[in-house]
This record gives sequence, structure tokens and C-alpha cells, in this order.
Amino acid sequence: MTVRLRTFLIGLAFVVVAGLLILLFPLLSDPDRLKTLLLQQVEAGIGRKIEVGDATFELFPRPHLELSQVVIRDTDTSQVFLKAKRFDLVLRSTPLLQMQVVVKRIRIERP
Repeated sequence: MTVRLRTFLIGLAFVVVAGLLILLFPLLSDPDRLKTLLLQQVEAGIGRKIEVGDATFELFPRPHLELSQVVIRDTDTSQVFLKAKRFDLVLRSTPLLQMQVVVKRIRIERP
């Protein structure tokens, strides 16, 4: 690999990483907005209302959303469909760049 090609590839990688950080900065600077967006996407995906005591989103080492004191209501909101102490949703990285939530794995504690 020539020096020019290597320099070009390093520069290109730097520009791509900087661009991703600029695109993600509004979300990373306001975690409550991100949590709200993620919860709305999850509700829309399952078609039920979700009540959450606390929500924590972590991007590193892998993106995951941890929900505690979760109550999922039935389509008739007076009925409870599922209660759990904690949900841990491991998310796919690439769809998050497009503001979409795609769950890779779910772990439910004390359903």
C-alpha cells in the first residue's frame, strides 16, 4: 500500500467518524429525548402501551436499553398484559443511525 493511499484511507475514516459524531450529537447530548424516541418505537413495534419506572440507554460497548418496573398494557388499557422487574433490550447499531429501533435480543427479569 502506498503512502498516499494509506493517508487517504486514514483521512477518509476520520471524516466518516467525525460525520457520525456530528449526526449523533443531538441524541447523545439529550439522553431523555433518546429514551423517549426509543420507547415510542418499541410501543409502536409491539402495538401496546408501555409504562416504565426508569429507562437507561447505553451506547457502548453495545447499544442497549434497560427498562425497570415495566408494565405492558393490553390493547384494552385497563388490562395488564405483562409485568416485569426489568427488561434488557440489546439493539442493532446500524438502524439507530436512521432513528429506528431493531431489537437483537431481549432479556426479561421476573416476569
